[in-house]
This record gives sequence, structure tokens and C-alpha cells, in this order.
Amino acid sequence: MAVENWKDAHPLLKIIPVEWKYTIPYGVLYSTEPSNLVKRFLKAVKKAV
Repeated sequence: MAVENWKDAHPLLKIIPVEWKYTIPYGVLYSTEPSNLVKRFLKAVKKAV
């Protein structure tokens, strides 16, 4: 089971709708030593949020 937004992530991923009152926090995973490009991306995300 996965969130609806992942429906096109992989052809073998099957989305099964459920009516649960359960949430899952998520975020951005990155290296402990990110590249400059990743640092720029993280800065843009932080600004947008």
C-alpha cells in the first residue's frame, strides 16, 4: 500500500485505497555531505515551505 501520489512511480506498484485515519510524515532524504546543487535545492524547498 502506498500514497496515491506514487501511483505512477513504478509499473508494478499497485495502489490499494484504504479509509484509515493514519498519517505518515515524509521529507527529503539527502547525503550528510550534500553537493552544492543539493544544497541549493534544499534552500529553495525551505524558502517555499
